[in-house]
Amino acid sequence: NSHGNVSVPWFFKRMTHGKGWMATVPTGNTYSMKWDTELKFTNASYKMTAYYPKDGDYIILEQNLNDKPDYITVGGSSNKKLEAIDGTTDDPGTFTFDADTKKLS
Repeated sequence: NSHGNVSVPWFFKRMTHGKGWMATVPTGNTYSMKWDTELKFTNASYKMTAYYPKDGDYIILEQNLNDKPDYITVGGSSNKKLEAIDGTTDDPGTFTFDADTKKLS
C-alpha cells in the first residue's frame, strides 16, 4: 500500500504474545499478506488483537488463496459480503471472497 512493503519475521516469543508474527500498522488501510515460502496452506487460522481502536478505525487484510475456502468465520460469526469491503461503513468482521482472483479480504 502507500506505506510500502515490510517483511515481518516469525518468532517463538514476541514482545507481548506467543509464537507468530507481530506488527504495528496504521488504521484506515488495506494490507496484503503474503508468505515467503513455497508451501501451500490448506488450513489456516489467524488471531489478531487491536489495541484501543476508536470509532471509524478499520484495517482491511487481504490474502490470495489457492482455492475457494470451505468455511470462514471472523469474530465467531460469518458476515460475508458479495461486493468489495468499505472499511468506513461495513461492520467489524465483514469479509468477501473474489472467486475470480481468489482473494480473501
